[in-house]
Amino acid sequence: MSQERLLQMVISVLITADFEVSDRCDIRPRSFDLVSKRGDLILIIKVVSHIDSVSEDVASDLSLIAWHLRGTPLIIGERTRDAELERGAVYLRNGINAMNVATLYDDLVEGIPPLVYASPGGLYVNIDGELVRSLRE
Repeated sequence: MSQERLLQMVISVLITADFEVSDRCDIRPRSFDLVSKRGDLILIIKVVSHIDSVSEDVASDLSLIAWHLRGTPLIIGERTRDAELERGAVYLRNGINAMNVATLYDDLVEGIPPLVYASPGGLYVNIDGELVRSLRE
């Protein structure tokens, strides 16, 4: 999918989720593509096809901009260098959460937060050991 099509899909999801969405940032170098806001939640979003293409410098700028705006930096993409991003999974790139458009939709529109996180070696789920223990008893 083209970068422009991916960006349009992200904008569509944000509008469906009742976010106010900025115009696309066209200033180069560009550390973010969109800023969106719903209530107190502000998202500073970088849209890329490959999430591994976000350099440390861009991620640092994205985090700094988010900090100044009291927002959350987010990378939306389609794939890593070797695989498609999984629906419902969150990936970490240079300290910033990354996900695909379907996961963004599930979270913001359907209210289904991602439960899986990707880390070296595979996909993982955090389990509340105390809760599991108490349910067994």
